[in-house]
Amino acid sequence: MKKGFILSFEGGEACGKSTQVKSFKEYLDKKGIDYVALREPGGSELGEQVREVLLHKNININLKAEILLFNAARAQLIEEKIKPALEEGKLVLLDRFYHSTLVYQGYATGTSPKKIKSIIDFATDGITTDLTLVLNLPAQTAFERKEKENLQDRIESRGLEFYKALEKGFLELAKQDRRHVKLIDATDTIEGVFNQIVETFEKYYKN
Repeated sequence: MKKGFILSFEGGEACGKSTQVKSFKEYLDKKGIDYVALREPGGSELGEQVREVLLHKNININLKAEILLFNAARAQLIEEKIKPALEEGKLVLLDRFYHSTLVYQGYATGTSPKKIKSIIDFATDGITTDLTLVLNLPAQTAFERKEKENLQDRIESRGLEFYKALEKGFLELAKQDRRHVKLIDATDTIEGVFNQIVETFEKYYKN
C-alpha cells in the first residue's frame, strides 16, 4: 500500500477541537495539500447512522455494546475511506480516531485499554496514526465550559469525575507514545492553539 499520512485531532470535551479542525482544513487548502477530512464516529453512511445511536441521550447503551459500535463504524471507515486515501498518498485528517475509544471507553470507565486495543486492531487492520494532536484542557475548565451550554449529547452530559478521567487518559496515552502523540496547550488563545498545531504538524509532515 502506498503510504499517505494519518493525522488525528483528539481531546476531551470543550477543548476547542472542532474550531481547530476547521481552521486546519483552511490551512491545508492554502498549502495545496491533498487531503480527506473525516470524523469519528461517522465518515460513512453506516458510521453516521451509528453516530446518531451512540450520541442519543435517550438510548441506554451498555459499555461493551458502545465499544463494539464505535469499532463497527471504524472498520467501515477504514475500508471505505481511509485505505483508499492512503493508497493514493493523501493526508487523512481525522476528527477523533481510536485514541478516543481508548480514553472514553477505557481509561474513563476503568476498562482495560489493552482489551479494547485488541478490538481496535481488528477494526483498523493495524493502521495507526502518523501524528495525533491532543488538545489538552484541564478537566475543571472543560466541565465549566460545558455547564454553560444547554445542548449536550449522551457523552458530554456526564459529570466532573468523568472529565477528570478523560484528561488523565489522554495524558497517559501521550506519555506512552511520545513519538506520535503530541500535547497541545488548549488553554492558549484560539490563534495560539492553532499556531502550536501548525508548528507541530510541519515538523512531522513532508509533502
